[in-house]
Amino acid sequence: MSVSALLSSDHDPIGDLAWELGDHQSAQKRLEQVYAADDGVLRQWLREPKIVHFLLEQVRDKKFIEKIQWSAVGAHTESWNLKAVPQSMRVRMWNSAWAARRLGHSVAISNWLTRGRELGLNWVFEQDSLYPPTATADVEDVGLEGAYALMFPEQANKMFIDAWRRISSQDYDAVWVWSPRVKVAMERKMEAGEVERMPVLGWWEVVSGGK
Repeated sequence: MSVSALLSSDHDPIGDLAWELGDHQSAQKRLEQVYAADDGVLRQWLREPKIVHFLLEQVRDKKFIEKIQWSAVGAHTESWNLKAVPQSMRVRMWNSAWAARRLGHSVAISNWLTRGRELGLNWVFEQDSLYPPTATADVEDVGLEGAYALMFPEQANKMFIDAWRRISSQDYDAVWVWSPRVKVAMERKMEAGEVERMPVLGWWEVVSGGK
C-alpha cells in the first residue's frame, strides 16, 4: 500500500500531501471540498502555509484566490489579541520554508515580528529561512510541514529531536511556529515524552477572532 493511501481526510483535507506524494487523483478529489467549505473551516485549513501554497497553485478562481490570500499567514498584523500574547517572553522562532520562501511572505513575517516586539515579545530569530543554513545555524526544516515525515519517519524524527534539543537547551520561554502541523507534531512528541516540554505558540492563536 502506498503512503498516500494511508492518509486520512483529517490529516490531508485539501490533498496537498497526496499531491506531493504523486497521488494526483486523490489530491484532486480532496481539493473539490475547498469550494463547498464554509468560511470557518476554510480559515482553519488556511492556517497551514503549505496548504495555502498548494491552493494558490491549483485554484484558478480569482475571487477565491483573494479569499485565500486574505486569510493566509502573515495577514492581520493589526488585529492581534493582546490576551493571547505572552508578554515579555523570550520566544524562539521556528522557521517555515513554506511561509517565508515558497509563499514569499518574508515581508509579512517581518511585520509580524515588528508587531510582536511592540507588544513585548522578545523574539529570537537566529536563522532566516530565506538563506542557506550555515554550519552553526539551527536547521529547523525537519519535514514536519510536508510529506517527508510520512515517507522517512525515522530520519524526520531524528532531525526534529536534534533541533528541539538545541532549542530546549537554551533559555527560551516558548517556541513560535507558522504551521499547525508542526505544532501538533511537537505537542504529540512532548506528550509521548520524546522531547522536553515547552509552550508552542501558533501565529493563528494571537489573531482576534481566530482568523
